[in-house]
Amino acid sequence: MSRTYVVTGAASGIGRATAELLLDQGATVIGVDLKDTEVTVDLAARAGREELVDRVRELTGGRLDAVVACAGVSRRDPRTVRVNFFGAVATLTGLRPLLAAGTNPAAVVVDSVACLHPADPAIVAGCLAADEPAAVTAAQAAVDRGAGQLLYLAWLAGPHNSHVTGQVIFVDGGADAVLRGDSVW
Repeated sequence: MSRTYVVTGAASGIGRATAELLLDQGATVIGVDLKDTEVTVDLAARAGREELVDRVRELTGGRLDAVVACAGVSRRDPRTVRVNFFGAVATLTGLRPLLAAGTNPAAVVVDSVACLHPADPAIVAGCLAADEPAAVTAAQAAVDRGAGQLLYLAWLAGPHNSHVTGQVIFVDGGADAVLRGDSVW
């Protein structure tokens, strides 16, 4: 029997590669992204998250075997916390009843390497309290004060950094990767 999967972030990157692999293995895949997928929604918006659940319920008849939550952004912008945290949590919470009706249900969340960077306590507190407005406000405040680069630079120069040596590290919001393209990697 074919398994039915939801893959968020399925229009590009790891999400697309995962969706293609699952399709090649004979699975039914419902892709979710901003464009070019079966369910086109914005996981940064509460309405988009609700629409994801409604559309998936409609497309699956209320039964789902697995979720691969791959949608994510990596920018110095509050959209990052909206998609990467609240979007993933809403996806899993909203689809949980459908998973409960599935066969051998599974849920996988793919996170950004940004989670390894120093965290802003106010953003973390907002996320843990499920207080999206507070987390977004804290994220904007961090952007406004340049916390991302400053905290990273402080860590690189600090005593806790004992393994990063002789590296070129791009703290440019992904511009270098975009400018160089896939051929470099």
